Amino acid sequence: MFDAAVAAIRRAPTAGEIHDPRWPAHLHINVAPEARGTGAAAGLTNAWFERLRAEQVPGCHLQTLIENTRAASFFERMGFTPHGSTPPVPGLRYAGSRVHQLTMVRSF
Repeated sequence: MFDAAVAAIRRAPTAGEIHDPRWPAHLHINVAPEARGTGAAAGLTNAWFERLRAEQVPGCHLQTLIENTRAASFFERMGFTPHGSTPPVPGLRYAGSRVHQLTMVRSF
């Protein structure tokens, strides 16, 4: 709550959802550690893309942490590009440091 209060006082952007008609779909994917590097995430993501194309959805967005470089690299390989600012996520820390939201988008 302290982070959110400081951001409000400073009028600084904080992490939140994206609402943009260009990317109405939202991808949320978690892969078990033992399945990472097997192609499972790419298979699931590509199946999601096929469904979005079939339904003529114009695009998709997702959010991860900029500090999660493995995830960010994977999503870039899947065709997503960073979008907007990378605000801190209030109250969330990793190894004692603040973490930042990374929004990524992909159009079809």
